[in-house]
Amino acid sequence: MSKKEGYDVLRLIEHGQICYISSEYIQGMTLVRQLKQAKLSKQQLLLWIQEIVKQLELIHRCRGNPCYQYVNPYSVIVSEDQKIYFLDLQAGSNQEMLRMMRRREIREHFLPPQENYYQKSSLEMDIYGLGRTIQYLLAQTKPDPPLGRWEEIKIQKIISKCLKWQSKRSYHNLSEIRKQIPEYKRKEKRKTRKLKRKILVGIGILSFAATGKYVVTASDRWNFQVEDEKEAGNESAEVEVKTEYQNGQQHAMDYIDLALAYFLDVDDYEKSMECLQKVYGNEICADDLEKIIAVAAGKEEIDDLDNYMECLEHLEQNMPVSKSDSYERCLIRGYQILETKEAAEQIVRIGKRFLEREEVNEEGVYEVKEAMITACENLEENEEAAEICVELLGMETQYGKKEELYKRAVMLYVKCDKSDRALEVCGQGVREMENSDELKLLHIRLLCGETSIHRDLCAQTIQGYIRKNPGLLETEEFLKLQKEYEIRVEGEEVWVGRSGES
Repeated sequence: MSKKEGYDVLRLIEHGQICYISSEYIQGMTLVRQLKQAKLSKQQLLLWIQEIVKQLELIHRCRGNPCYQYVNPYSVIVSEDQKIYFLDLQAGSNQEMLRMMRRREIREHFLPPQENYYQKSSLEMDIYGLGRTIQYLLAQTKPDPPLGRWEEIKIQKIISKCLKWQSKRSYHNLSEIRKQIPEYKRKEKRKTRKLKRKILVGIGILSFAATGKYVVTASDRWNFQVEDEKEAGNESAEVEVKTEYQNGQQHAMDYIDLALAYFLDVDDYEKSMECLQKVYGNEICADDLEKIIAVAAGKEEIDDLDNYMECLEHLEQNMPVSKSDSYERCLIRGYQILETKEAAEQIVRIGKRFLEREEVNEEGVYEVKEAMITACENLEENEEAAEICVELLGMETQYGKKEELYKRAVMLYVKCDKSDRALEVCGQGVREMENSDELKLLHIRLLCGETSIHRDLCAQTIQGYIRKNPGLLETEEFLKLQKEYEIRVEGEEVWVGRSGES
């Protein structure tokens, strides 16, 4: 290191499931300065990401489950022997660093948009800061050798999930993240040039039939190669050719996996297309995927509905069983473009199959269930749509989205004449979301519109709501309810004149 600096850092000692914390003084520099002064190898980059996450996880495992709060590249210290530490924020020697991290230009980069200051600590904020720190690491480094495509997509997916601030689809602990960080593996050089040449030559071979021309598939190319070798008297070459063919297939599948990951998890259409264009031949559905993803991403329009439906059907028939959960999510997105009864039926069918799988990620489950709600509505299966809404309520943490889910579930129950269930869910929503005027007004409408419910109960409920929030009386919806159900309000007294039934 060109300039020695000293910092008081956290020393974390594991003892079973508990971690003990102390402080020690080390020579080193902040991660920000380290990245400006030294180039990183890929091995070092992946190791540092793993160590940053591990150190933060150990902090969270200390007594009382504390959060670090100031997770950013300025609080990460790299020692002279290249080990990772977090600053001891309680040490007097680090108060200048603490003031620097509170500056606006740093806060804006490493705090969620809704948080303007480092005023509180939480697991969610630590995970968000971690995502931004990893993002900073990638932006400031050009590792040698560079990250492979699969490594890059895995890290981008981690970042994306970390930044889903206060979402059920974000991470809930640091161990989840550690498991997903790619490990460094030294790759041996492979003789891929010969294989690539054979694939390219094979694709260029055209065979003419009475109906026109067609592209030779990979399996045909393999058979032709075997026959050529046999004619040359080289019987043992069949094994070599078969191995090369299988390697080519695996190479293509890797790019398809990347294309699906970019499209489904990172929402990067351009990168997805780049991956698909590296897949030769259509025997593993690359052409189908390219069409479906382009349409679902809004980059192309459906010019031939029959052809588009054939792509969807062909993809489903030929998708690999081991990776079918990603393909199913892609299929659902493809069918969502078509606002038809047939498409809705396909979404529900594929969605049910997806949800029966033992290992599916929570983000995928949320997406599929959300698509199934709309599909069930289009099929007028309102009760099933409402039940899926209720299931999603347990997964959603964002206030606005949760409020909308409650309203949607209630109205779906009303549509299928399940008034008791509508009242139950609406009441649950009011209790859980005490500040939601919309749910309170909806609850009042349901109570007043139900003839079996005594008017005194309706009045008591309204009285309780306006006592907590007098402003409810001035809303347009409440004024409508007053006329519709002859609601009278005098001071704190409330009377309800009639039900919604004539």
